[in-house]
Amino acid sequence: MKRFLFIILFLSLILLSACSKTNSNDTSNKSTENDHEKTEESESENVFSLGDFEVVNSKKEIGTLESGPISVKVHAISLQRGEMNSNLSESLPKGEAEFIRMDMTVISEKNNLTFDEKHFQLKTKESEEWIEPNLLMSGNLRFGYRDPGEYRAQATYLLDEVSIEDIKSMTLRIKPPLNGNNEPLGEDQTITVNF
Repeated sequence: MKRFLFIILFLSLILLSACSKTNSNDTSNKSTENDHEKTEESESENVFSLGDFEVVNSKKEIGTLESGPISVKVHAISLQRGEMNSNLSESLPKGEAEFIRMDMTVISEKNNLTFDEKHFQLKTKESEEWIEPNLLMSGNLRFGYRDPGEYRAQATYLLDEVSIEDIKSMTLRIKPPLNGNNEPLGEDQTITVNF
């Protein structure tokens, strides 16, 4: 009888051991599958990423510009460079790019205003012309036909003629919003940022 119980106990241990190995294999397979999913997700995120960039210089808490029923609080301006994602639109530069990025909050007190990328102009001390943000590299710059409120936005200005190392100062100009009759509701406002 003791021998019979010993055999049953021994077979039970072998059976439990086999089940344990199967579960650990399932777990490692699931873990490998999860890792594979995470890799695929990160690769798909990279497809939509603008690229890999470094901040060369930056300034924070720039100030607030008000024109008519619009206020623009500029949180930061940074000079950046990096390699553009090769999967991006044909309209964007290929390879290395240099640009100025401005992070801000736009506060609107009225609705049905026209206030878009053409109202955010920038000029460096080293260049003669005002430039507008690149809409594809910017975020939330179209404020027409919205209700009053606060909107986080980001404007990106691609640089062609001047290198970010040469930029010592720049001027930001906010043009006034337009009403439904395309009339300006305020005046141009400017602020200069020194690096």
